[in-house]
Amino acid sequence: MLSEFADAVPGLLHGLRYTLMLVGAASGGALLIGAALGLARVSPYPSLKVPAATYVNVVRNIPAVVMFFFSVFILPQLGIRMSFYWLAVIALSTYFAVFVSDAILSGFNAVPVGQLEAARALGLSDGETMSRVVLPQAVRSVIPPLTVVLIQLVKVSAIAGAFGVPEIFMELGNEIHAHPSIVLVLLAAACLLYLVITIPMGRLALVLEKRVRLVR
Repeated sequence: MLSEFADAVPGLLHGLRYTLMLVGAASGGALLIGAALGLARVSPYPSLKVPAATYVNVVRNIPAVVMFFFSVFILPQLGIRMSFYWLAVIALSTYFAVFVSDAILSGFNAVPVGQLEAARALGLSDGETMSRVVLPQAVRSVIPPLTVVLIQLVKVSAIAGAFGVPEIFMELGNEIHAHPSIVLVLLAAACLLYLVITIPMGRLALVLEKRVRLVR
């Protein structure tokens, strides 16, 4: 058993490396797109608010795997050709951007209306109100739900294995096929690798939240 597991370790670690790369790139994309969506949804301009709200309402109500199918099979037909890895990054980024925008919107909604009225009474412009009053307070409320979204992204990234990205889930399948006698050990090892990613994310969120409270 030990020798078989030792043979499987390089494959699982290879999957961990790809998962970390995938999660890192997709998280960055989701945060950027989600921030843009969140700002558009609180914008007073219908030309920004309506398309953003429509996108959020559509994507929020479809399974994540649909975004993978769209990315992997439809984008190449539109002339967008790239590796499965980057197609998976696009699928995860565009899907979880919706939930990032929800987290950001909840942060904006947590800012008391009186703060906005006071800013306007002081003569601050919309941009100054957003940067000096709304954003500093919204960030404090965004960290917990945003952490949940990013941890969920880690778990959903396993879908990428079904589309040829050699992340943990795909490598787990390969190793189970090669070493069927230790399937339970391999499953436990794969679960441990996911925990190696998600537990530090949760810990980091707690540290950031405490620091924000001290600043407050």
